[in-house]
Parts: sequence; C-alpha cells; structure tokens
Amino acid sequence: MLPSASYGRTCIAAGFHSLSIARKPKKSLNPRSLPPPTTAFMRETIHKISSILRSLPWDSAREELRLFPIRWDSFTVNRVLKTHPPMEKSWLFFNWAGQLPGFKHDHFTYTTMLDIFGEAGRIASMRQILSEMEEKGLKIDAVTYTSVMHWLAKDGDFQGHWKRGRRCEEGEAVF
Repeated sequence: MLPSASYGRTCIAAGFHSLSIARKPKKSLNPRSLPPPTTAFMRETIHKISSILRSLPWDSAREELRLFPIRWDSFTVNRVLKTHPPMEKSWLFFNWAGQLPGFKHDHFTYTTMLDIFGEAGRIASMRQILSEMEEKGLKIDAVTYTSVMHWLAKDGDFQGHWKRGRRCEEGEAVF
C-alpha cells in the first residue's frame, strides 16, 4: 500500500524527512582534535635526512643529523635506510643511530641494513649483521631469512644457500 500524499507533506512540514532521520549530526571540527599531519611531515623529514646523507661528507652530515629536530626511533631510521643512501654512509648512519641515547635497533633496521650489504655484494658484512642480531636476541623472521637466502643465491653461494635451507627445515635458524 502506498502512503498518501498528505502523509509526506505532514512529515516534511513537521521537519522530518526519511533521509534526515538516518543522518548523524555533524560534529564541529575542532582544530585541536585533528591528528597532526605526520605522514607529509615525515616524508619531508626523511627526504631531508636522505639528502643530507647523499650530499655532505660524513663529518658534516653527522653534525647536521645531531641538530635535526626529531625524535630518532627505529621507524625513522629504517625509512632513511630504505631511501638507499650510499652504502658507506648507510653503515655510518646505522652505527651513529645505534649510539643515540634511548635508541635501540630492532629487527627491521637490521634487516634493512642486511639488504643494503647484500645488494652491494658484501656477504661477509651481511653475515656480521646476522651474528649481531643473534647476539642481541633479535628475531630472525621470514623476511630476514628470505633476504639472506636471496643474497646468498645471487652471490653464487649455492652450497651455503642449500646448507642454510636444510638447517632451517630442521628447525635451526643458524646462518
């Protein structure tokens, strides 16, 4: 049964409409309640840090980074390393960040540094990073393991690749 025309007029005249009932009242936008624009800020910050690492000698870059007005955390360090600054500066930056008060590398920053060494063909340095991870009790997850296997195979170390793969199947996570 269709509603009568007078019903619709009565509801509209009284200020009710079927679409307005379902709507929630609009919240006033309080500038203090909005989250800060961290994504854009961090993108610019990471770009500036990467530019410093690429363009300045390490002594000057270290001083610039020391004066940089941010809180250094593993997320920020990892994002900077993923911008692929030169390998030597990546390693110096990695070690510099590790000495900052209150900062501690996690398995993400170690895995990224491991990838940088692997990409450069520095397998011995990559193994050093892995042994540091084990010494510090950091987890060697599937991403880290896959990265190690990739760089060992790419380097042509098929025997080492095969041995490590067999040890992993047996439940050992020794590299």
